[in-house]
Amino acid sequence: MSDMAWEYRMTLSEQKDERGVVSVDEQLRVLQKFGFTLSEQTVLAMRELWEEWEKEGSWGREYSLPLYLDGCGDYNYENYTWTPSSSQIYAYDCEFFVVEGMYRIYLQGLQSISEGELTFTDITTDYSKANFENRGGTVDVRFKLNGKECRFEAEFMGDWLDTHIRNEVNRCLEELDVEKRFYATDCDQGEIIFFCTEKWAREFESATLCYMSDKVNY
Repeated sequence: MSDMAWEYRMTLSEQKDERGVVSVDEQLRVLQKFGFTLSEQTVLAMRELWEEWEKEGSWGREYSLPLYLDGCGDYNYENYTWTPSSSQIYAYDCEFFVVEGMYRIYLQGLQSISEGELTFTDITTDYSKANFENRGGTVDVRFKLNGKECRFEAEFMGDWLDTHIRNEVNRCLEELDVEKRFYATDCDQGEIIFFCTEKWAREFESATLCYMSDKVNY
């Protein structure tokens, strides 16, 4: 991460400290203002977890908690499939339960929030250069984005996704003259991703103090 980006991120963190804890109702109000329609299950789970954290004095997850709960989807551990739970938010943990299917699931997640604007097809992953014993080597990830051939050489880290793939996807979007990009904000050891314009990302960042970036630069 560049020094400028790091300083800006720290500025947002300081502003969060000055702002203090944001109530559940206020978080929901702001998210609704930005067009998010969270499920009743998400809101209920959020309130229950928030009560526990209030007792423990543990905070710092304003906005990321409801967004993650609503956008993490549903995993089927019997047939190794994933089903999206939102058409607005894709949230994931970088540690995937199925190593050889992680990039397929990730791209499926991106497509699920593109509102029909994007299609990811012909997804293939070649693990022949991956070192499964020592978590080294690379994975050759190939796919078509709206018919355009894209390729990403991912660093193999076992069951951890190489998040830099988002840079390649956004690069392809630029070449396709698509206005929106995939922006993300942090969530524990994963990301919460939105398909949006830069203007929307900055407005959301200003309202929530969640750092938003269309680049993975760490």
